[in-house]
Amino acid sequence: MAQLDFETEWPRCVQSARPTQALLDTLFTPKLAALRELVADVVISQERKAVVFSQWRNMLRLAEWSVRDVLAEAGVRALFFTGAESSKQRERAIVELHDDPTARLMFLSDAGGVGLNLQRAASCCINLELPWNPAVLEQRIGRIYRLGQTLPIDVYNLVTDEGIESRIAQLVSNKRAVFSSLFDGTTDEVRFEGSGSFLDGVKKLVDGAELPFPAADSDGDEAEPSVQAFEHPQAQALDRQPAEQSSAPAVTPAIADLSSAFSRVSLSQLPDGGVRIDAPRELATLLAELLEGFAKSLRAISSQAET
Repeated sequence: MAQLDFETEWPRCVQSARPTQALLDTLFTPKLAALRELVADVVISQERKAVVFSQWRNMLRLAEWSVRDVLAEAGVRALFFTGAESSKQRERAIVELHDDPTARLMFLSDAGGVGLNLQRAASCCINLELPWNPAVLEQRIGRIYRLGQTLPIDVYNLVTDEGIESRIAQLVSNKRAVFSSLFDGTTDEVRFEGSGSFLDGVKKLVDGAELPFPAADSDGDEAEPSVQAFEHPQAQALDRQPAEQSSAPAVTPAIADLSSAFSRVSLSQLPDGGVRIDAPRELATLLAELLEGFAKSLRAISSQAET
């Protein structure tokens, strides 16, 4: 609500002496509470400098308000680097982040995601939300993770579960897995790991799927199993089993083990520089759809770069 009805909720925020837990609860923005804990730990306790990214200027204003009292109690402050500041203000913010020990936190929009060299100032990156384009995420992290950085880097991604943000996080993870496997290094495998991985999503589509089996016809013969109710293309991967006699309980068909199917995917480079992907029949459609979507993303990125 704090971001959706910003014009209504923002006056309530600035009128409050500090962001109490009761006020944060009424704003329905759990990320602000999570950010307060992160800032107290990284910026105050560990005395490190951090950069906070968001695509939304209003979200950055809310974020700065939510940690203002935490910073003030420690005698430190935050800076802004967005499209709303003049070029002179942005230059001064960069200098202060490097040279002023009390300037420990910088809030940036994606306007500051390219061209900044902050590796000698900050060692922590906090993303208030994930961009759908993994290249933008890498650009954000690349402000501090680059040549000249001498400290360990921490990256925190604040993602709301069970919503569009978790789906974006899964999409970014899938894109990065395909890109790194196909274009980085010499590996011939595409690894999808974690609970938000592509393989996990495929399993959710087919796990527990039950196909209806019509009763025997009037002659007592078994009717052919019907798969019309299972609309996913991987229905062909099911081991279809005929129903038992009417006196026996119905049998649920076994689900193909997609994990073993993924282990049989192989990649080889062609003489003309292309890539050949050999996959089992039950994975061919899924991989084709995934790579087609990945190609569309690359074309969109290329088109944006040209414009």
